Amino acid sequence: MRFTVKERERRFQAVRSRMRAAGLDALLVFGSTSVGGQWNGNFTYLSDYSPIFATALLVFPLEGSPAMFVPGENQWLDAKRASWIEDTRLSGRPIADACRHLKALHPALSRAGVSSLDALPAGAFAHLEEQLPHAAFAEAAPAVVAARGAKSGEELDVARRGARVADAGWARGLEVIRAGMTERRLFAEMEAVMTAEGAAGYFDMLGAGRGEGEEDPFRGFVVPPADRAFREGDLALLEITPRVGGYWNQIVRLASFGKPPASAQRAHDACVEAKHAALRHMKPGEPLAAMARAAREVLEKRGYAMKDFGSVHTTGLDLSELIIMTATEGHVEPGMLITLHPMISTGDWRQLFVGETYAVTQTGCEALNRCGEAIAVVDR
Repeated sequence: MRFTVKERERRFQAVRSRMRAAGLDALLVFGSTSVGGQWNGNFTYLSDYSPIFATALLVFPLEGSPAMFVPGENQWLDAKRASWIEDTRLSGRPIADACRHLKALHPALSRAGVSSLDALPAGAFAHLEEQLPHAAFAEAAPAVVAARGAKSGEELDVARRGARVADAGWARGLEVIRAGMTERRLFAEMEAVMTAEGAAGYFDMLGAGRGEGEEDPFRGFVVPPADRAFREGDLALLEITPRVGGYWNQIVRLASFGKPPASAQRAHDACVEAKHAALRHMKPGEPLAAMARAAREVLEKRGYAMKDFGSVHTTGLDLSELIIMTATEGHVEPGMLITLHPMISTGDWRQLFVGETYAVTQTGCEALNRCGEAIAVVDR
């Protein structure tokens, strides 16, 4: 197990209190290797296990012990080693086996939650309705997500380790990056260091192109690295995102091959200024939206339009757990992990964003990443 039994019981209690409030007899929690939009972090939060392929399923009852169904002998062995779920079963058909288990556990099951209905395949839902015809199924992802919002001390320790790993990756990138190197080679160098330090998954992306002119222009939209070689006069926006102990950390930095164009420097400076304005509102009790609003105010004064979606988001077992926008409700709480990288539109399908991940403390926030925020000028 990556976490203690005390941490397990804290999580189970927090989720079960929300299940009682929602009138749920059990949860069916799906997990897969997907990064975004699936709430896979809910599965890992309750099982202390991240699937390595296909789809796994956790039956989490209101009372009693949970059971986990995983496909593949190798994954079953891995789950038995890593997870705190004692009842871990090898299953070629997780949904069918979970239904049989639920019927035995709750012959009169009336209401179960699913995490999440948005990601549940139609065939799986049809099987649930066929095998459990008297049960009602409700969307339950928010019940688990709400428990995950404020991280525990154990979780924050893992997040700090993830930040050190990301910083080490960027430091290696600064050592080796040069004109003539391919995008793939740069990320191979960075990921080799991060893997050695404990990373077990990545969402590493970049956007590169010519800093000036219309031939292969820099647009700032990040995609997976390719065989393109960096050239003098390029700009490269790097999104360095390792997963360590199940938790994501993210750094976004801009590199310039030679002196950066004045337009890029102005846009970068605006992003950094907006980030620091938002940080003044990253403290307990502040409205979540205040961070996005503060960043937007700075950027508009600088003559840029902020992209509301994606500039601020909470982070953890899912890379983006809550997208925080200028109209988002709720307040900042101690223990939140927040990735802050104000995103601006610079026109003609071009953008820029710069930032990193923070932890909310009792009085303010802690910068988890310690790498410099200036444009990295590559002169070799």
